[in-house]
This record gives sequence, C-alpha cells and structure tokens, in this order.
Amino acid sequence: MIKTYWITVNRLCQLRCKWCYAHGTKYLKKDDANINTLFRLVDIMSEINVATCKILGGEPAIYSHIIPLLNYLREKNVKSVMISNGLAYENMEIVKKHFDAGLLLLIVSLKTGSAEGYKNWTGKNVYRMVLKAIENLSLYNSGVSITVTNVNSKEIIRGIADCISAGVRFINIDFCTTVFVSGRPIGDYMPDANMIQTIVPEVTEYLKGSGIKFNIQLSLPFCLFEPKFVFDLFKEKHAMSGCIARKKSGIVFGVNGEAGFCNHLLDFPFGKLEIDFKTGKQLEDLYYSQTEFFKQTNRVPDIRCKFCSISSLCCGGCPVKWTSYKPKDFIKGGDSFLAMEQQFRSLVSL
Repeated sequence: MIKTYWITVNRLCQLRCKWCYAHGTKYLKKDDANINTLFRLVDIMSEINVATCKILGGEPAIYSHIIPLLNYLREKNVKSVMISNGLAYENMEIVKKHFDAGLLLLIVSLKTGSAEGYKNWTGKNVYRMVLKAIENLSLYNSGVSITVTNVNSKEIIRGIADCISAGVRFINIDFCTTVFVSGRPIGDYMPDANMIQTIVPEVTEYLKGSGIKFNIQLSLPFCLFEPKFVFDLFKEKHAMSGCIARKKSGIVFGVNGEAGFCNHLLDFPFGKLEIDFKTGKQLEDLYYSQTEFFKQTNRVPDIRCKFCSISSLCCGGCPVKWTSYKPKDFIKGGDSFLAMEQQFRSLVSL
C-alpha cells in the first residue's frame, strides 16, 4: 500500500556533499520544479488517499515557491515533512514563516560533527550556522538526521552531542547509499562492514544514555550484529528496517514530474506526469505493474538470506546498496537468530 510520497522541488543547493544522491546533477536554478506540476502531483496522490508528503531538493527551503506548496498541502490535508540542510533556518523569521505556512515537521540533515568536517566534505564552513538552525527549530516540530559515511563516522557522536546541546528533539541515524552518476553506481563514501559493526553499537549506547528520542534506520543485514542487540533496538522502538521499494509503499517524484521508486533511483523513472499518468488510479496501476523491478528489489543478496529465519524482517538490507557492496563482506548468516525467531516475529511493527 502506498503510504507516502516524496516531491523533489529543486536541485539548487548551497552545499556540495560528496555523498549526495543528487551528486550527478549540476545543482542549477533552472531545475526548479514548476509549482503547477507540484500542485498536480499533490492532487493525484490525494485521489488515492496518500496523505503524507516529504519535500526534497536540492535544498527545498530555498525553493522559490515553497510557501505556496506548503499552503497547498495544508489545504489538501496532507502532512508535510521537509528534509533540509538547515542553513535557511538560522533565520528565525524563515522558521516561523514556513511553519505558519503549514509545515508539519522539519528534519535537518547534519552532514558531520565539526566545522572542519563541513568544510572538507560539503565545501562550506557552516557548522555553527546549522547548529543555530537546530536551536531555532527546537521550538517547533523538528529533528536531525545524520547519514553515516566512511569519512564522518568518527564525528557522529560529537555531532550528536552538539545537537543535544542545541536542543534537538529527535535524532535519526542512517547509512550512506550508492549514488548514480550518468547511470553508473558509485559507493565511494559508503562505510564498510567493520566500521558499521563498531559505530552502530557505540552510537546506540550514547543515544540511550542521552535520553533523547532516536531511531536507527537499519538498511543493513541484521546478521552484522548480535541478535539481542537488534531485538532490543526494535523492541524499544529505536529502529526501522526495510525500504519503500520492497514494501511498495512510496513514490518519489522528480522536478519534472517523473515518478520513481527511490530518491537514489530517479535516473530510472517508471513514468512521467501527463505522459504515462494523469490520474491517481493510472499512477497506482502503473506503479504496481512494475513487476520486473519489484522482482529484482526483492531478490536476496546472498543464498544464506534465503534460508535465514528472519529474512522477511531483515530483507538483506537496502537493495540499492548491493550495487556497491559485496554480499560476502556483509552477510554472516542468520543462524544465531534462530533461537530468537519467535521473539522477532512478535514485534508486529516489523
């Protein structure tokens, strides 16, 4: 069931993060979405009763029509969530203006945990600006998301500590995924198995000790970790797994109305507004008809996953990651989970 949709409003951005899924674009102003195109997409998704919209860029906060879009989503009773680099929200007036326009939730994507790290990996020394934005947003419904890469992993806990000092309300941790440039998969900034096995327990222990609300997006094979560690994460509601492509639960739209399966796969859309679909029913039928794609995304990365006792819960991690990762480096096998199989299955939220 389609539960959420993502709208890409622009490609313009103040930063140049090395691992950005939009790395293959030129971040140009001319790639701003036409606001009427976005209104049409909102109408179409409302026809099939999808009532949560996540707004992406580029940097959506600097999209020239962001206020009309937020107003329209509110008029249509659609919950709006924006993912931002945070720079615009150093200005408290902009924070107030966007929430007054109807923004429900703002997630700041924190790139690393130091001024030097920002300069090295985003091209801009703006760390203090981002922390000021997090402080401003602490008065509103907001949180921070941090993507673990192979260059920022040692700064994650430092970044979390600074966010907590700034008053953050919620922290999400996820992991760098393959980006596509000219159709070619690039995973240069993805953390390796050893790094993941070290950083995830360390970050989890730190976050639990902080008392802050948090979530770990486990787009990774569960067998990288001890069964009880994974079980406790889910039992305490500190983890999520699976992906929208596997679950057939979300559609991502590009700036020109392209419909795709994932924001990392927008170079490979399955349809386009006004050409392949004009109504919600047409889009829904088109989406579910992509049987070959869904067959591929639901393949297990390793034969051991096929016989794992909790494979339906773990799914072997994000399917896009396997365009860069080697399964033999990550898949350890789920034999150790066998004794806890029923306990895992009792977690109905999975």
